[in-house]
Amino acid sequence: MTAGVGATVEQLLAVPAQITSAVFVFLMGVVALLGISGMMKVFSALVPIIVIATMFFAVMSWVEFGTDGILTLPEQIHSNPLMPNWFVAALTYVAYNLLGSVGIMVPLGKYLRGKRTIRVGIALGGLLLVLVAGSVLTSLTGYPEAAAEQMPMVALTSRLNPTLGIVYGFLLLLGMFSNGLASLVAFMEYVNRHVKALDAHRRITMAVLMLLVWAASLAGFGNLVGTVFPVFGYIGIVAIVFICINYVRCGKGKGAAKGEAVIGSEKPEQNAW
Repeated sequence: MTAGVGATVEQLLAVPAQITSAVFVFLMGVVALLGISGMMKVFSALVPIIVIATMFFAVMSWVEFGTDGILTLPEQIHSNPLMPNWFVAALTYVAYNLLGSVGIMVPLGKYLRGKRTIRVGIALGGLLLVLVAGSVLTSLTGYPEAAAEQMPMVALTSRLNPTLGIVYGFLLLLGMFSNGLASLVAFMEYVNRHVKALDAHRRITMAVLMLLVWAASLAGFGNLVGTVFPVFGYIGIVAIVFICINYVRCGKGKGAAKGEAVIGSEKPEQNAW
């Protein structure tokens, strides 16, 4: 996310990515010190705005470039050996995000009111992601030249209207801020819970972590997307498989425990006879 912020501002305003990324990690670290409550406030305010804005710009793209062929993806050349075709690219992308979301959602578990909240949240989140993905893909089909840029949607909205390009770029920055914040808060919650020595020095820990994040962002957004994301996507696939196996085993364990409980409850009655 830090590298993405640097690339976005550099594309819009020609500000060096290193400077923007440094400012970004500083602000993110300050808000992250507020913990879960600060993260939830940011998410509640930003997510609806970003979704609505993305759908709005998609409609503008349909009006400007037409709707012919928007449901047909153009042929693409896949030069990245880690993502040889669209299916592998999609699979690794989904796995990467699922792996990351597990670490983000687990610390939030204790704040949920019940399983119904979890189901509604998953369903609503999935629906919003489909709407955003559909809006992005169909709008870029009308202006395929935008795909050559590091931030295609910023290029598209700038083509529609330069001012709207800056507005969407700003919203994109907020979206990346919220995503980066969620990952950072989840990581800090885990560290503070399991490493007491670091919990006693939260500000120093945050400062060191932010310095490492900024240094990693210097690799460039395009390079990170092309290498780090796919690698973690493959790791995510393996992790998801093991999570599913563990889920099945836990389910069988619960079933066996219930069976033993039933058998145990029947024994006194058999002895009585």
